[in-house]
Amino acid sequence: MAHDTFWNPNQAIDSLDRLISSMNFDATPLMLHHPPSRRSSITSSLNSQIEGLNAYCAEAELLFEKISQIKKRLLHQLHACVSALTPIAALPIEVLRGIFDVVVKMGSHSIPTLMAVCHPWKSIVSEQPSLWTHMEVPSGDSFGPVTAHRSHSASFPLSLEVHE
Repeated sequence: MAHDTFWNPNQAIDSLDRLISSMNFDATPLMLHHPPSRRSSITSSLNSQIEGLNAYCAEAELLFEKISQIKKRLLHQLHACVSALTPIAALPIEVLRGIFDVVVKMGSHSIPTLMAVCHPWKSIVSEQPSLWTHMEVPSGDSFGPVTAHRSHSASFPLSLEVHE
């Protein structure tokens, strides 16, 4: 399997199981039969082993984070590959722009919808000033959306329709 080339968690778990099994004992009788200096030595040894396990945990957490990042990148690449194979991805940008012009003329809420489909569509919509030339605004609404439309419409005139 491909995951064996990165890190085999089963081997690490087996190693930890063996380590824990070798330490699995009831310490109370053992500690009572030893002088205080030996008890101190045993306690120190156990603390040292716990510190070692803490270090293993820290390394495992870092490894988990790296593996998660690799997985995220691979999923992103997979999504990009699958998206590239869709029939609409084969359309030239000019054709998509024409379709987007028609869609935006059909409804005022279509720009956010188009931008939410995928990154390539978001880029096309963002960089197509003709899509941003008309805006319907409810009266009393903030000017944030108007400012966004104005910046995206570039040198194209912006028409606002205010609704009560």
